[in-house]
Amino acid sequence: MQRQFYLDSNLHVASQGSVQTLPNSNIFVGWGQSAYYSEFGPLGNTVNNPSLNLLYYAQMPGNNYSYRAYHDNWVGTPYYPPRIAAISSNGQTTVYASWNGATETRAWQVFSGASPSSLSLAKTAAKSGFETAVPVTGAGRYFQARALDAWGRVIGISSVVMASSP
Repeated sequence: MQRQFYLDSNLHVASQGSVQTLPNSNIFVGWGQSAYYSEFGPLGNTVNNPSLNLLYYAQMPGNNYSYRAYHDNWVGTPYYPPRIAAISSNGQTTVYASWNGATETRAWQVFSGASPSSLSLAKTAAKSGFETAVPVTGAGRYFQARALDAWGRVIGISSVVMASSP
């Protein structure tokens, strides 16, 4: 079956480019020298209707382009540990946990104690966005967080920090 894919009727690519059939039969196109990449439904489109079956398109930043683009699942595993900050006010401490680039974090365990060497589990919270705020009541002055994956395994451990006041 022959199909054609157009991103824009005014787009002319002088060189390079790639096409990848995805497991769901969609088509991923790297537009080479033009610096765009896009995904289409499997039926293609026409020069007169380039938005037909177009699922999305994006452009590489700045003057960047790639002779070949791929659509793939990406797993971020940073080389550095998670980071936390702990802010105490009115008997409650909020621990802010973050691990920029870690795609497998699903939850945070927050540990607390009176000294850095005597920490115990204070609370577990589901990850919520880039930075997860975890309120902890009646906790000690020192905190640490552990990042958990979907199976509850520890995949990262922060440094121990002392809570600060606003």
